[in-house]
Amino acid sequence: MAGRQRVRGVKASRQKLERAMAEKGFETQIQLARYMAKIEKRTSPPKDLVNKVFREQPVAFHNISRIAIALDVEAHTLFFSASDTPMCDLLSQQAPAKHQSSFAAQLISKLRGC
Repeated sequence: MAGRQRVRGVKASRQKLERAMAEKGFETQIQLARYMAKIEKRTSPPKDLVNKVFREQPVAFHNISRIAIALDVEAHTLFFSASDTPMCDLLSQQAPAKHQSSFAAQLISKLRGC
């Protein structure tokens, strides 16, 4: 396995996360992070964790469970599955490059590496 790095963790589907957020009444990721901090009795919201999960990056199962508890769903309902389209693919298909802002173009180019 020379040159290869093992990636551990579980990925969540952004589409499933956003659907669960909408059903729970959250409009933004920061609202979710603040609610998590409140129910976990923490002083600071886990913004980086929430952001990482929404970017469909692999995280420990227990971290997806934390988000699932805040969203009042079972953790397995948030998992990325073979039938899900990666968010980076959806973003790159949304608009031709000539109609994108420079910020959106930069974001898409960063996400293509996912």
